[in-house]
Amino acid sequence: MHPNVNIFITDDTDELGARIDLFENVWSCSSHLSKVYRSPEAELIEGWNHLVEVSKADWDGFFRLLVSSPSILHKISPRKFEESVAELLARSGMEVRLTPYTKDGGRDIIATPTGAIGDFLYLVECKHYRPDFPVGISLVCELYGIVEMERATAGILFTTSRFTSSAQAFRDTVKHRLSLRDYIDLIEWITRMMDN
Repeated sequence: MHPNVNIFITDDTDELGARIDLFENVWSCSSHLSKVYRSPEAELIEGWNHLVEVSKADWDGFFRLLVSSPSILHKISPRKFEESVAELLARSGMEVRLTPYTKDGGRDIIATPTGAIGDFLYLVECKHYRPDFPVGISLVCELYGIVEMERATAGILFTTSRFTSSAQAFRDTVKHRLSLRDYIDLIEWITRMMDN
């Protein structure tokens, strides 16, 4: 059984830097997403040797920190970025499943809306890129191809960077089947969520 480790979230950005390694090297989740992270494949992923449950209050603290210091989004690991997007989607009324870190089939998160309006499936890809390294059209087309192949409702691509003009132009041709969300979109989404 994995030990339960508490993660400390702070509003002090200097202190956060000292603790960021802990935040990176443990498997974390919010309490309402624990079933996702407790799945057998999650426990077997190499390098994640702790199972950590992070409460809603801990996530709130982390998101408040991102609102006050958005550049921290670039300092977290790619997997932590995926977990953060999963938490945001869950708070938006989605049931989410985080796929294994490797061999994910071109989607990091599988999301389905909760409610009685029908069965919908969203395939979500997360690209944790530097601010000066935009997501190009090839990755956008790749996700769209997977959406079509799996007959999903739509695809969503999140990035800590931005999208090239060609990527955005392609998205405009399939705007009801593909959504692109960049660094600014993410910070605005988190800010709105924390204001409510």
